[in-house]
Amino acid sequence: TWKPYNGENDSNNSLKVASHLYLTKDTTYTKGKTFLLSYRNVCFNFNGYDLTVNQCGFATSQTINFVDTYGGSVITGYGTSTGGAGAVSSNSVNAHYNLYGGTWTKTTDNPGSNAAYFGTQGGEINLYDGAVIDGAGDVSSERGGALRMVGGYSSSNAMQKATFNMYGGVIRNGNVNVGVPGDAYMGCAFFNMYGGTIESNVYVNNKASFTMNGGTITGNLTAATDTKITL
Repeated sequence: TWKPYNGENDSNNSLKVASHLYLTKDTTYTKGKTFLLSYRNVCFNFNGYDLTVNQCGFATSQTINFVDTYGGSVITGYGTSTGGAGAVSSNSVNAHYNLYGGTWTKTTDNPGSNAAYFGTQGGEINLYDGAVIDGAGDVSSERGGALRMVGGYSSSNAMQKATFNMYGGVIRNGNVNVGVPGDAYMGCAFFNMYGGTIESNVYVNNKASFTMNGGTITGNLTAATDTKITL
C-alpha cells in the first residue's frame, strides 16, 4: 500500500516509515540530516517533487527502489566532504539501490564531493533509463564530482565490493572515479556498463574493474596500468 510522505518526519536523522511512499511536496532537510528508509525492499516515489538532503540511504542494508512517476524531480545532496558523500550514498555491502528516476546531484559549496558515492563498505547501485547522476559541473578533482567508488575489506579480510551497474540513464557534469589509490582498497570497485551515456571523464584506478558491454562514453576513459578494462 502506498502512503504519502510530506517531509515532516525528520526528528532523529532517520526516517522510519512504511515500505511504499510517495513525496507530496518539495522537501529540504536540515544540513547534516540523512534520509534513511528503515524498511527492507522499500519503494520511494519522488512524484515530481524535489528533495534536498545530506544523503540518501547511507549504510542501510536493504534494497531501495527510487522512482519518479511524473518526472523532473531533483535530489540534491549537500556536498559535505571532499571525495565523499552525495545525493545517493552506499556504505553497506548489503545495500542495493535501484535508481529508476530523478536527477541526482549535489551542492557546489564543497568542490570534490560527489553526486553518488560508495564508501569503504561497498554496496550496489543500479542506474536505469529515466535517472541522471549530475556532478553539478564539478571537475575539480579526479576523485569524482559525479561518481566515486571506493569499496574495501572487512576486519576478516573479506572483500566489500562497490559495484555500479549502468543499464541506462546518464552520468554527466563531473568526473567518474572507479577505485582509489592505496593498498587498503585494492581491486574493490567494479563498474559494469550495459547501456546509457556517460558524458564525463572516467578514471579507473588500482586494479579496479571497468567492463563496457553497451552504452556510450563521450568523455575520456583513463586507466592505470594495473586495472582491468573490458570494452
